[in-house]
Amino acid sequence: EYEYEGYRYEKIHIEPIDICLRNNEHKYKEIFENNKIKDTNEISYEAISKLLKDAKIDISEEELLKCFALSRMPIIDELTYNGKHAKALEYMEFLEMLVRVSEIIGDTDLNSDEKLEEFTAKLMGEEVGGTTGGNILT
Repeated sequence: EYEYEGYRYEKIHIEPIDICLRNNEHKYKEIFENNKIKDTNEISYEAISKLLKDAKIDISEEELLKCFALSRMPIIDELTYNGKHAKALEYMEFLEMLVRVSEIIGDTDLNSDEKLEEFTAKLMGEEVGGTTGGNILT
C-alpha cells in the first residue's frame, strides 16, 4: 500500500535534503525564473520536460509525469480554482519534483542528498563523474 505522505517524510522532508536544497537554492531559483510561465509563478510540465531533455537527463515520460503529479499540492476542485494551471507547479512543488526525479535517476549506491547534488550538477551542465550535462541556462 502506498502512503502519499510517507514518501515525503522519508525521502524529501529530511535534513540532508533540506541542506542540499538550501545550498543550491540560487541555482533552482534561476532555473525556475528562466523557465516559468510568463506573468505567473508556475512552471509548466512541458517546460520541465524540455529542461530535463536539454540536460540529457534520462527519465521516461511515465516516470516524469508521476513525479510531477505527486509533487503537486492537493486542490479540492481544479475546475474552480483560479490562478493555478492544471499542468504547472509552483516553486515549492518544483523543488519536490526535482527531489523525486533525482531519486529515480540517481545511483542506487548514493544517499538521497548525494543523488540530488549529482542531479543538480547535471541540470547546471557541471561535471558529473567525468561527463558534462547539458547547460540549460544559456
